[in-house]
Amino acid sequence: MIKQVIPELSTMPHAGTLAGLLERIAADGIESCYEATIIEFIKSKTFLELNPGRCLIAIDGTQKFSRKYRFDDYALVRNHGDDVKERYCVYILESVLILNNGMILPLFTEFMENADGELDDDAKKQDCELKRFTRLSEKIKKYIGKGRVTLVVDGLYASDPVVSRCNSFGWEYMINLKRDSLKTVWEEYDGLRKIDKGNILQNTTELNREQIFEWSNEIEYIYSRNHKKINLNVVTCREEWIEEHPRSGGETEQKIYKYAWVSSSVVTVKNVARLCNEIARKRWRIENHFHVEKHQGYNYSYFFRITGMQ
Repeated sequence: MIKQVIPELSTMPHAGTLAGLLERIAADGIESCYEATIIEFIKSKTFLELNPGRCLIAIDGTQKFSRKYRFDDYALVRNHGDDVKERYCVYILESVLILNNGMILPLFTEFMENADGELDDDAKKQDCELKRFTRLSEKIKKYIGKGRVTLVVDGLYASDPVVSRCNSFGWEYMINLKRDSLKTVWEEYDGLRKIDKGNILQNTTELNREQIFEWSNEIEYIYSRNHKKINLNVVTCREEWIEEHPRSGGETEQKIYKYAWVSSSVVTVKNVARLCNEIARKRWRIENHFHVEKHQGYNYSYFFRITGMQ
């Protein structure tokens, strides 16, 4: 599968070769080298063959590691003000490309850090995902462009700055919508669903899961002190299936999950299953990506000391 991305690659480098490179290369240069490589790949004919059409990009934040002591002046602090639970951590905002063939490629990364290395009693001065999203989205727009991106993100990003930025870039999006977010939108959606008995579709997936989709389009949302208005499309999904446990000999379980998204596209009977199942639900791939980094060989939550360095 790697040869699909880099056709010139004949063999993988030996671990000793990689270790030798990491001993000599400047740490600050690793990220810039990778960004240059991925940008070149995005512009290549190989990428267009692997991924014709829009670029599906997932963005999410993750903690790399944490310590009870302040190991760096720019580290974020959790449980701020609680001496017992206080932890200092490295936290990043990462974007990944989700290719049509199932491959996940890390795209661009933004480190979250305390400005000027200062910590005080005002926790709001700490860096956060939404602040870094602005910078990360600018980088994606610069190298991939307007109108080429479909963004899938979690409920933290269900906010007017994110939606407005995507609209200005011509980006499509499927954003998880939690019940405690955009309360006025939820109120109108719930009211419309009681009146409008249409906009509903039953679907059975390949895994024999029963789904019920419901949606309402062009729900008016007013935000900011200037009372700006945008129209949002909201779609919900109720999914039900029987979970069997043949290996453990356990009893079968009835599983019911509910999902909701804000969609850039007007939702219809023809596109609702594709928007939810083939686009929005692929956001979990970035979670799997983080899991592999942390627990399946890379162990990013740990510090490593390279021996033999001069």
